[in-house]
Amino acid sequence: MSFPAIFLDRDGTINRAGRKEYVWTPGRFEFLPGAASALRALRALCGRLIVVTNQSGIGQGLYTEADYRALRDWWHDGLRNQGVTFDAEYHCPHHPELGIGAYRAACDCRKPGTGMLRAAAEDFALDLGRCVVIGDAGRDMRMAKDAGCLAVHVATGPDAEVPAEADLHFHSLPEAAEHLRRMS
Repeated sequence: MSFPAIFLDRDGTINRAGRKEYVWTPGRFEFLPGAASALRALRALCGRLIVVTNQSGIGQGLYTEADYRALRDWWHDGLRNQGVTFDAEYHCPHHPELGIGAYRAACDCRKPGTGMLRAAAEDFALDLGRCVVIGDAGRDMRMAKDAGCLAVHVATGPDAEVPAEADLHFHSLPEAAEHLRRMS
């Protein structure tokens, strides 16, 4: 195993996502081309494959924690049938301005904060300095850099600009997986 863990953003990295779209039902969830094969390849390169995702739609009252868990279980089951398993999925339901009640919070778990990575490091005894974060947005790259991880950007989300914090940049998750395989 080349990396103790590979962390992946969800929306825009594994599945299609638009700027203002919230993905919380199977009908709104569409895997990006080559996602399953890329995830299988990444799984072979690491000790842990972990999803880290902001889910402020929960905090805004657009969908519930139960809705989020139902979708998570649905897409994880679909990938499990294709030979892909995840060790964990961490999510942040907060939003500092749009959250309702207790969900209105400027927390450390919301990307670009490093709280989800630090929680996984504690849960799985990971050296974050040897881990990889793959995501489609600047907040993913800032989180990776602030935690000491390799920051891998994929241009599959709604923002085409390559973040300055990215260590590596690829057009797709399959391209990123192939490059990381060659690095190992």
